[in-house]
Amino acid sequence: FPVTILTDYLDIGRDMEFFVFTDFWNLFNSLLKDPKVNVYGLFEDRELLAVGSCHIAKKSLGYQIVYWVRSGHHGKKYGQHLLEVLTERCLVTNNAYFVELVIDQENKASMKVAQNLEYEQIHLWEETDSGQGKLASGRFSLFMKFHPRLIEHATKASEKPSVS
Repeated sequence: FPVTILTDYLDIGRDMEFFVFTDFWNLFNSLLKDPKVNVYGLFEDRELLAVGSCHIAKKSLGYQIVYWVRSGHHGKKYGQHLLEVLTERCLVTNNAYFVELVIDQENKASMKVAQNLEYEQIHLWEETDSGQGKLASGRFSLFMKFHPRLIEHATKASEKPSVS
């Protein structure tokens, strides 16, 4: 989801006449406890501050991570924490070969978080009609982090790990 749509989605219910917060909380908690679902949320009291999830990537040997931090809560390391947890979940628990992030090139903060966690920028491209992301620049960066075993095998073969 683009950030604005995701924000609207996560806020849904606040203006509903019969919204029951405990129902929303119970649903979200059940998602968090299900070992087949890779979704994490950071709450402060009743407010969802950040959410992150990982999903099977296109080539099915890895995962793509998507995360979001609520406006007004940036700069508090919530995104970095989510990315660390989800990266470990993908590479260690799920034993994936790689993890990927698709980041709007104008989103310098997310790009910096990826680089701080040793993700490598692999590819740049433009898709101006996508409308994806709050910044919607249409210019994207693919960042990847590979499983240490894959790096080890590639190094032995005098190669760099890649996904074609």
